[in-house]
Amino acid sequence: MSVRTKTFLASVMFLTAASAQTPSDAASLSPEYTPDDRKARGDGSAYTVKIVEPQLATVEFKTLHKLDCPAIMFLGRHDWVVPSAIAAEWLDQLTAPKKAAIWFENSAHMMMVEEPGRVLAALLEHVRPLAREGDASPGHP
Repeated sequence: MSVRTKTFLASVMFLTAASAQTPSDAASLSPEYTPDDRKARGDGSAYTVKIVEPQLATVEFKTLHKLDCPAIMFLGRHDWVVPSAIAAEWLDQLTAPKKAAIWFENSAHMMMVEEPGRVLAALLEHVRPLAREGDASPGHP
């Protein structure tokens, strides 16, 4: 499996985890969600887990030591789905143009729900500047 595929699957799992809350929790993410929106969110989450979870069972990052892109990890101090200590150790050994571990002291695996304001601030502070740098790369207008 290519690094690009592994990165995509890891991203999908992050987004799947963000969507794994019950439909009633969706209202806490946006007061504009309608009942149909909440149902669609739940249906989409169930579909994604059904398709992605079997593929992730074989994903192994132990042999991935170098990335040619930035690696920013959001780590919940109380996460046991992806134990944050193990993820931090992996990030420490990784070689990447830029890397950072962003710790969420009051979160487990769902920091986007448990600490949404801090997640937004961290995205703006640590990730958005990287997107701006990428805007000027070859192939991007």
